[in-house]
Amino acid sequence: MRQEATRSRAARTSLSEVCRACMPLRIAGFPAAHLAAARFAAARLSFVHVDPARLLALLLLTALLLSGSAWPDTAAAAEPARAAKVAEPSGPESRGPLRVLTARLPLPVKRVLALTCPGLAPADLVRYPQRPGTPEPTREAPPLRTVMVVDEQGHRSRVRLQEDALLVEPLGDCKPPERIERPDQIDGGRVSFGTGVIAEAWLAAATLKYRHGILGDVVTAAELRVTNRQGNELRYRLPDDAVFEDHWARMVVVDGQDAVLVVRTGLNDGAAAALFGLDRTAADASALVPLAQSEPLGAPNRWLNPVGVGDFDGSGSTGIAVVLTPHAGGSLAVYLRQGAKLVERYRAPGFSNHEIYSRELGMSAIIDANGDGIPDLAVPDATRGALRVVTFARGRFAELQHISHESPIVTGIAVQSLGDGRPSLVYALQDGTLVVATR
Repeated sequence: MRQEATRSRAARTSLSEVCRACMPLRIAGFPAAHLAAARFAAARLSFVHVDPARLLALLLLTALLLSGSAWPDTAAAAEPARAAKVAEPSGPESRGPLRVLTARLPLPVKRVLALTCPGLAPADLVRYPQRPGTPEPTREAPPLRTVMVVDEQGHRSRVRLQEDALLVEPLGDCKPPERIERPDQIDGGRVSFGTGVIAEAWLAAATLKYRHGILGDVVTAAELRVTNRQGNELRYRLPDDAVFEDHWARMVVVDGQDAVLVVRTGLNDGAAAALFGLDRTAADASALVPLAQSEPLGAPNRWLNPVGVGDFDGSGSTGIAVVLTPHAGGSLAVYLRQGAKLVERYRAPGFSNHEIYSRELGMSAIIDANGDGIPDLAVPDATRGALRVVTFARGRFAELQHISHESPIVTGIAVQSLGDGRPSLVYALQDGTLVVATR
């Protein structure tokens, strides 16, 4: 009996020594919950006769298995990524038609936007060496469409892909487009440009009569204004019981007709998706009129954020995609135009494309992710902790890919080729991670 008690004390003494060995594991980056589970497993064996060396091996193996990977690569995690190559995330949730690359930037990202930079040379433009003393030939580089990333200190970078690497490089003199002002434009609003019968569109005539404040302040717009191809400014003013709860008058084409897509909110019945366009019955198209509108959400302080338009089911009809109530159980809905109404055709729960009180309205995108010729929708989930790539092809909803993240999505989502000829989604997370999802 005395010998058995001595063995038990020896086992418990060995366990104490082994648990002190957890400190290097914690420093190396294993989660505390995994270490606690490893200690628990070791404790279950402390009352049986286990060799101390085997107990140490058990502790190490348990922590490694629970971590789901090999020893954490702390050196790689600490390295700032101005030009980084990151493997595609593992696990079933990342499987899908898009390859995902990430780069951790030194500073949080404030903006991600696709733009044209005049004079920016393509990545594969090679200058051949000249004979000594020969002046280098000057060649004007064609404008290049690219994606710009702007961090919180205003540093501008260009994103591109080279083979299997994601490169983030200084962009030089290329700058974001300067804010364009139009008469009575609301603060935070943006001017949209079109190539059809409507040349420009913006929201104007600020009002304080609807104090929802979902876009960061209580200012909304009472008027939609456009200019036609003849240069005439046309206006549509809402009645006193409604406002435009939006910053962006989106230029779209719906079933072959040029239109402007905006959020129209009733003071008593909430937000609705609304289309406006030029009066086709007028000989000179000199009147701006409502074309179609969805049913309001039914109560004040209920809002929606448009995603965009496209033939999302392959039927030949243009759908208008929006996220309903993105801050409270958001759903992705697709409307079809039927006369003066936008009629809901599809709805799927679990989406959000807006951070409350933010002025960023472009936190979703349209891309043909699987190459079937039907546009798909890339929209964050309800927590903005993942990007959901979904389709309504042939009238059936399906999730093509679920890209999970450890930090919420906070920027707009740009769609642009990054030098390889294939469309890519580019966006950033709250922790400074830049994400590229490409075909």
